[in-house]
Amino acid sequence: MYTVGKILQKMRKHLNLTYKDVTNAIHIKPEYLKKLEQNDFTGFKSTTFVKGFIRSYASFLGLDVDKVMALYRRQVGEEEEPIKTDNKPVSHRSIVLSPLHLAFVGLIIFFLVAVFYMFKLYVQAQQPPKLRIIAPKQEHQVVKTPEFEIKGVTEARVLVKINDKEIQLNPDNTFSLKLSLQKGENIITVEAYKIHLPDKKSVKHLVIEYKPEEDTKKKKKDVKKNTVPQGRFVVETTGPAWLQIVVDNIQLDVGIKDKGYKKEFTAKKEVIIKSGVPSRTKVYLDGKPLELSPQNALKEGWRCVLENDKWGCK
Repeated sequence: MYTVGKILQKMRKHLNLTYKDVTNAIHIKPEYLKKLEQNDFTGFKSTTFVKGFIRSYASFLGLDVDKVMALYRRQVGEEEEPIKTDNKPVSHRSIVLSPLHLAFVGLIIFFLVAVFYMFKLYVQAQQPPKLRIIAPKQEHQVVKTPEFEIKGVTEARVLVKINDKEIQLNPDNTFSLKLSLQKGENIITVEAYKIHLPDKKSVKHLVIEYKPEEDTKKKKKDVKKNTVPQGRFVVETTGPAWLQIVVDNIQLDVGIKDKGYKKEFTAKKEVIIKSGVPSRTKVYLDGKPLELSPQNALKEGWRCVLENDKWGCK
């Protein structure tokens, strides 16, 4: 006869998980996990804790939680309690609002709105000014010309400095400054101050790397023979699933992931990806989906190795 404990134990062993693996993921003590697998529901604070632990355990293992809970109720003889209704007659009192009452309510609403608006203005005034860099679009950018124009936008009544040089704002609160770059990395600091609150400021740090085209071509020739391809991997989930991602012998991520989870990374030698629910897990290498054979679905999972400068996956 199938029981809740047998189902949980069978799936855990099928996934090659220890009690410690489960505890690290869902924070339920090993002794409680053992009691659940042994159908021993005593020793818990209440049946609410038992149900909560079973739900978390079943969800972590990728089981159908509703079916597991239904089996638990049948197993312990628990029935759904009917909703009690009160058949006593309800007396309705008519409420009469006079013009004075309406005026009083309107005054209170007006007062609350005014207080909220003033509080919102006060909070906004105490915050650092908004600062957005339009160009460059990234904090680190490589350019081939010795000049580069920094562009951004902020709020009204704000003082902007670029490398300690004060910049005049345009009527639409945008600003710009052309800089002469030195060869190599150029550190650019953009600061925005509120005029009445100089201690409240927003700061952006940019790195503009000036590489003349001749140097870039030379560098490409020098490193072309020594480049090692790095695999670009993407892992996504289409539903809740337990995942473990190991990249070059380093565990990159582990635990239960919700629908819409996405992880991007590169690897040099080896990638191992295990999933509690392979049907809800998608893996891509350099933009191409990786298929997973049924015999590896809940065992080795996806395993990709770099051999002879080529990635092989199974």
